[in-house]
Amino acid sequence: MRKISPKKLSEWLNLTPGDAKKLRKKMDLVGTEEFDRYGASIRYERQVDGVLDLASKLAGGHGVEAIQGDYWVDNYYHDIVALYVNMGDTYAATILYVTAEDKWVLTTWGDWVERNTRKYGIQ
Repeated sequence: MRKISPKKLSEWLNLTPGDAKKLRKKMDLVGTEEFDRYGASIRYERQVDGVLDLASKLAGGHGVEAIQGDYWVDNYYHDIVALYVNMGDTYAATILYVTAEDKWVLTTWGDWVERNTRKYGIQ
């Protein structure tokens, strides 16, 4: 799977090149062992949340939202099949993390739901 480039992040989320590189670097840390300031290991899920929080802040989003389905992901996400930055409109460009597939997508959350309703049992 190809990584999302800083250039694409910049174009889709209207970020400065520096902010896009910062976000890409944070995305690259997901799944690696990272430690908080007290030396405790930061769980993988908190890394994903941190990336989405940063994306929301940098892109002027309205926080992070979840998309639930009739699909069991794991004991952390339960039925949350994706998380995305709320950009204020169903068809506004955003970054979305597919929890069920462990991947990042640049899309609109409306388009993603339309394409994946049947696959994940999204109501």
